[in-house]
Amino acid sequence: MEVPELDCRYCENLDHVYEEFPSPEEPVVVRNYYLCRAGVFEAAFTADELRRYYARCPARAVLTRSRLVDELLSEVDTINVVFSQLLGERRVAVIRVDHHLAAGLATPCTSQFDFFTKIALLYNILDFDRESLRRLLKATKPDPQWKGVTLLKHLLAEYGQYNQPEREAIAFFERVIAVRDKTYPAHRYAPEEVARILREIGLRYPVSSTRDWQENWDAVLRRFTESLRSVRKALTSLAKATAG
Repeated sequence: MEVPELDCRYCENLDHVYEEFPSPEEPVVVRNYYLCRAGVFEAAFTADELRRYYARCPARAVLTRSRLVDELLSEVDTINVVFSQLLGERRVAVIRVDHHLAAGLATPCTSQFDFFTKIALLYNILDFDRESLRRLLKATKPDPQWKGVTLLKHLLAEYGQYNQPEREAIAFFERVIAVRDKTYPAHRYAPEEVARILREIGLRYPVSSTRDWQENWDAVLRRFTESLRSVRKALTSLAKATAG
């Protein structure tokens, strides 16, 4: 796999400033730039600038992945191992997480822009390899329009592994997808629908401070990891049953 070119977004010293005026719902003026706490530069506005500064930076502080992200990635790795067993192949990546995505999950979340951007990263994780899932479906004829989460739901149901924990996990994944489909940068922002979904998840929204964004993101990471864990346990049971 090609090693991605790093930039200042992978450094502990970077602050991302994103402000919308007069409000996020009806922004007229948007301020979007980066600051360096180590004083290497005063302000940067583009990814190219961040790459150039990082390449010659004397004060790099490599971003350490958070414990929450480590737990999430561990579940992803284990799920891929179980899928390899189910498919009878040595190594299968039904869930794909590259270096950029993993680092993006661990960066600070201090604004609505950060939060929705990170939700889009979780959406990418949920873009499971569809062909692998279709191969495992025996009694169910998959609709060509089904995507990863829907295929996973039918796989678990077909093999009797779609119980309450798995239903809650799939429902959470579907809410993550719904938020991504109603927010920028991927889609037109639908604030009322997004607010309803986030409150259903149990998040504080609208927020009253930048700290709320980080707390909301941490809560999403925990719930996402718990949902992956439920899926992993169900798939492990399925693998044991089919192996016997």
